[in-house]
Amino acid sequence: MGAAAYSDEPLVTQFTTGLPSSSASMPSMVARTLLLAGLAEPPAQGGVLELGAGTGFNAGLLCALVGDEQVTTVDLDPTLAAGAQGTLKTAGCAPTVVDADGALGWPPNAPYDVVLATFSVDHIPPAWLTQLRPGGRIVPLLDLRLVQLRHPRTHRRRRSGPGPLPLLRLLYADGMP
Repeated sequence: MGAAAYSDEPLVTQFTTGLPSSSASMPSMVARTLLLAGLAEPPAQGGVLELGAGTGFNAGLLCALVGDEQVTTVDLDPTLAAGAQGTLKTAGCAPTVVDADGALGWPPNAPYDVVLATFSVDHIPPAWLTQLRPGGRIVPLLDLRLVQLRHPRTHRRRRSGPGPLPLLRLLYADGMP
């Protein structure tokens, strides 16, 4: 990887059957994601759920920002989850690392102040909403655009089932605050 690891380009970190199956985000995207997550100060009540552990680099940054005990990182690929956990341990970080489907979030550590997805989605999975604390933020790549969604501080449960996301407010789309 060498010099490529220090360029502002995404870097493929795993191939499966000859096709890219995991990558490290370009550093500028990592910085934008963390800024949109609003983690200048540790979360007041809940932690941070990172979906897509990958190499563990982003989880390590989250640990430095909010503390190990506040970070849960999830990856669908057990090899990536184990690798991330090893890398994080070597770096002196000890977040919760889970091998699970990110679309389901991770209910045991909920509610979260921030749900941060490092992979692109075409919709917000309902589990992310139910695991987000009122006033919390979801920062996904939505249709390949980095966005920030915020859960209102108070909400009424007037509806259930699939459909539009009445509890979220789009704050930024593909830009900085």
